[in-house]
Amino acid sequence: YVRWFPLMSPSEVVPVEGDMGQSQRHKESEQKRDDAFAEYFAPCIKLALMFHPTEGDNRDAAALRSTNTTQNYLYANMSRLSAAVIDSSRAMELLSFVARDVDVRISITSAKTRYAFAVGGVQIDQQAIRSDSKVPVVLCPTPVKQPQPTIQFLAWKDNIRSKPGIDFLDYIALQVQELDLKIEESWLFDVLEFYLSVTERRQFRASVWDQHSQKDSSRGTTFKNEESIASFLERATVF
Repeated sequence: YVRWFPLMSPSEVVPVEGDMGQSQRHKESEQKRDDAFAEYFAPCIKLALMFHPTEGDNRDAAALRSTNTTQNYLYANMSRLSAAVIDSSRAMELLSFVARDVDVRISITSAKTRYAFAVGGVQIDQQAIRSDSKVPVVLCPTPVKQPQPTIQFLAWKDNIRSKPGIDFLDYIALQVQELDLKIEESWLFDVLEFYLSVTERRQFRASVWDQHSQKDSSRGTTFKNEESIASFLERATVF
């Protein structure tokens, strides 16, 4: 395989944020002749790749095909995933979380297991209604000229080298794009108040449950089913 590859002048290579190196690559691809480029006198370099097969290559190729045959493959794609935190005691939606273009892929062969995970964009908004609220968006990707997926994860597991309880990874990579985080003090107090109220209710329910269990054990009575337990705990939260 012999081809001519175009070269770029260092003065023309200007990195662009978020383009994954595309601005540093030549617009033209390799050619069979040095005069086949759009610019006749364009700087280029000739590279050659040679391969001479041996007797054992056919056997190795057959073994490689058998180990690379996909046994299981999982692909999941969600265009939008959202969740919200609501303080029911005050009828207030504290925050909402949105993830867009969620892509999950798992490929399993006898030799390798590949995990790939990507999230196109994430955003957290505060939903508290206030006239003086200045920061409705808490977390979001930083705007760039060439946007990329906000979160990308890739891992290759070697099934041959891996042992029970020990996983051998050939490759693992995690990339997170730049994010903007803005927190308003009033919203932070609302979240803290919600956390304290939930903790207080859980502690109260646990204490009431313990007291009632002790009384029932002394009398020799127990709850007959889960519905009676749920109804009791529901009454115990009213105070």
